[in-house]
Formats: sequence, structure tokens, C-alpha cells
Amino acid sequence: MLKKAAFTTVELIIVIVIVSILAVVVIAGSGGIARTRISVTANRVKGDIRYAREEACTRHMRTWVEFDAAGETYSLYVGDDKATRVLMTDPMTRGNYVVQLNTGDYSGVEMISANFDGKTTLEFDSMGTPYDWKSGPLAADGTITLTGGVIIVVVRGTGMVRISK
Repeated sequence: MLKKAAFTTVELIIVIVIVSILAVVVIAGSGGIARTRISVTANRVKGDIRYAREEACTRHMRTWVEFDAAGETYSLYVGDDKATRVLMTDPMTRGNYVVQLNTGDYSGVEMISANFDGKTTLEFDSMGTPYDWKSGPLAADGTITLTGGVIIVVVRGTGMVRISK
């Protein structure tokens, strides 16, 4: 007589427990991925602002970082003045220095706002001092707010950049 092959109740319970554990790990891990993307994006924005500041000092020219929260982009410029400035070249891609958030590596991370004395333009002089859109010294620290309440702060007077939550 042939025996019928079947799973025992214990085997089925073990499989259900393993699948449940894997589901919990995947769900919990997805929150970690979102936090990691926010952190990576914040560090990229911080690094790009620092790069603009360092380029202003190195080239003895002015640099600008233009933020567009609605378009989820920011761009880096260099020049003697606003009328003659040009887009900087991204040293990694050799293309125009325009960064698009909420896509690719930055997927799910939105730019909520950028505020430099009420506008979205940050300027550095050849000494690395931050200025507002009218080329006047920042009256207050500038901020860029990302998804999750992460705020990148540009300190008035020094141009130093930090990330706060």
C-alpha cells in the first residue's frame, strides 16, 4: 500500500513562523531604507553647499546655490556677478551641476523648502561668506528642509553647514 505524502501540522506551523519572521524583517527594513535615503540626500546637499563655498574661496569668485523646492532641484553657479554667472561643472558627471531630488538614489526624499532670508538663493563670496539673493550678508541662518523634518542649516557669517533633525 502507498503512503500519501503530506505535510504535518508541525511542518506547516514552522513554515508559517519563518514566513512571518521574514515579512517582519522586510517591513521593518523598508523604514530603514527610507531613513538611509534621507540621510544620504541630506549629506549630498550639505556636501554640495560646502563644495560651492570652497570653490568660491579657491577660484576667488562668487558662487551661488539656487534651490527650487517645487521642482525638487538645486543648481550650482560660478561667476564674477549674477549677470555673467554660469552653471558649474559637476566633477563626478562632468555635466551641469544640477541635482534632482525625489528620483534615483534620492527617490522618496522631497525638498520641502529652502529659505535664505525669505528667498531660495544662497551666494558665497571669495572668502566663503554666505549672502542672500540681494548679495547682502545673511541676516539669519539659512535652511533647507527635506522629508522627515531633516533640516540642513547654513550658518550666517561663517557659511558652515550642518544637518539637524
